[in-house]
Amino acid sequence: MHRSTLRSALALAPFLVLLAACASPSTDAPPPETPAPPATPAPPSDRVCTEIGCLNGLSVDLQSAGGWKPGKYRFEFDFDGTATTCEATLPLRACDAGPSVTCSPNGAVTIGESGCALPPEQHGFSGFNVEGMPRSVKVRITRDGATLAEATSTPSYRKVQPNGEGCPPVCQQGHEAVRVP
Repeated sequence: MHRSTLRSALALAPFLVLLAACASPSTDAPPPETPAPPATPAPPSDRVCTEIGCLNGLSVDLQSAGGWKPGKYRFEFDFDGTATTCEATLPLRACDAGPSVTCSPNGAVTIGESGCALPPEQHGFSGFNVEGMPRSVKVRITRDGATLAEATSTPSYRKVQPNGEGCPPVCQQGHEAVRVP
């Protein structure tokens, strides 16, 4: 090794020893603490729990492959042995003329009307909602007396908390679909 290189290395040796000593952990110091896992945040005291979006019941989508044709429709339902019948005619009434669907008994089921502000060939039915949680559902849909669809279901329901965990209300909701050719 060249003398100047050796001198430079020897001159740096004390600094390297000092640097190594500073970088080594001390055996006298306690081990670093392990951070505690994050706590689950408590709901804020000013949290508002609303009733919105929390309805017990069953919703059923009506999936029409070819669109809804003009005619007189009849929806026959059996919810746990209780019959309900709804009737409507397509095209729908004007939007401001009120609902086009009438049901008997009234209030047990609501059928969604779709397209009243659109051209008549785009009118149809989006689905229906049932109050309560029937265990057995039978549906028969006819147009001008001809059967379009029949379905039987035993829906399952899931717990829904629209405001989040720990904030009431708690509802039970089910969701199904029926294909209508």
